[in-house]
Amino acid sequence: MFPMIDSCLVHGTLLSSRLACGSVERSLAPDIPAPCPTGETDWYVRLEVENHWGDTRVKKMRSILQGAEGSSLRELVVVLAIMAILTAVAVPNFISYRDRSQVAAAVATVESIRAALSAYAADDPNNLYPASVTDYAALVALANPLGAPLPVNPADVGIAALTYEAEGTPAGSTYTLTVITLAPAGVRGYKLTVAPGGVIQSRS
Repeated sequence: MFPMIDSCLVHGTLLSSRLACGSVERSLAPDIPAPCPTGETDWYVRLEVENHWGDTRVKKMRSILQGAEGSSLRELVVVLAIMAILTAVAVPNFISYRDRSQVAAAVATVESIRAALSAYAADDPNNLYPASVTDYAALVALANPLGAPLPVNPADVGIAALTYEAEGTPAGSTYTLTVITLAPAGVRGYKLTVAPGGVIQSRS
């Protein structure tokens, strides 16, 4: 018969149930060899239980911390992957939307210019278009009194540069207005070719 112990202190917890050494081994310290060595007193059991309990707590804490570290790393990798996917999708879409907006603004502006030039030819005694337009500022001075609301800054309407040529016989019976928009080369609408008959959009 192994000795009975009235109490066993395990990290400040008093176990008051009368447990045999073998029961303590099985319920609190399963790693202690069973049965306890014959002739050992209850301090041996208490010491073994305390050591085992302490080791078990340390192992559990280490396992929890390691699991938390692993989860945090996995979560960080997942978040970074999601951000990379969103960036890969959103940035090109944003750039494409910006380019289309610039082209649309320029097209609307040149339609106003075309209408103003038609009004100029209608008022001319020979029904001719302007003989020359040197730059954007000259076009603003010519077209705005005829109903084209052109801003002072061409970039506000998506225009980077423009050239005007009076053509036909006699000179001014037709014209070609070439507009370079703020959209990059390769985008449809990068170049607008404006004539009395309409507007042609091209990529270069």
